[in-house]
Amino acid sequence: MAGPTDEEVLAFVVRWLPYGGPAPSDIFVQFGMSVDQFKRLLAAVIDSADDAGTVADHRVAMMDYLRRPSQVHDVRWGQ
Repeated sequence: MAGPTDEEVLAFVVRWLPYGGPAPSDIFVQFGMSVDQFKRLLAAVIDSADDAGTVADHRVAMMDYLRRPSQVHDVRWGQ
């Protein structure tokens, strides 16, 4: 099974950037990977992109998202 395309990754992250980036659960549901895996994938997509289009338009916000620590909230049901 092939991984997500660059376009799918970019469309997903751009959709979530106004909200601070995608939540770990959204990343897992959409791509079946952890936040750290997704951030490595996004960094590779950004590195391989040319200086036009979606990456150029959102580069600063995407780089800010990549620099932020990944936060996973521990939900303890019934407490």
